[in-house]
Amino acid sequence: TSTVAAAGGQYAQAKHIVGPLMAFNVALFLVFAYTMLEVSDAILLGDTIVAKAGVEGLTHNSFIAATIVVLAWLNYRGVLMTLNVNFVITAIAYISIVILFFSVSPWTQGA
Repeated sequence: TSTVAAAGGQYAQAKHIVGPLMAFNVALFLVFAYTMLEVSDAILLGDTIVAKAGVEGLTHNSFIAATIVVLAWLNYRGVLMTLNVNFVITAIAYISIVILFFSVSPWTQGA
C-alpha cells in the first residue's frame, strides 16, 4: 500500500506529502491557474471576433464580457453541459491539428 491517499485532489495530495503551508500554495496556484485560463479564453475570443469583424472602432471589451458571461452560464448549468461543450471544443482542436499536419505535409522533402 502507498502512503499517499488514493482519493482527493491536488490539495489533498500536497497536504499529505509536503504539509499544510505548501498545500495552501498549491491550492492558491490552482485557483489562479483556473481563473487565468478563463480570462485568457475570453480575451482570445474577444480579440478574434474583433479582428474577423473588420469594423472600424469596434472594441473587444464587450465581447470579452459576453464570453465571461457565457462561461459563467455554462458553469451554472452544470458539469455535464460544460463537459459536452469542452468535448466539442477538444474535437474541433483535434481536427484542426490533423488538418494542419496534413496541409503542411512534413514528410515531403524540402518542407
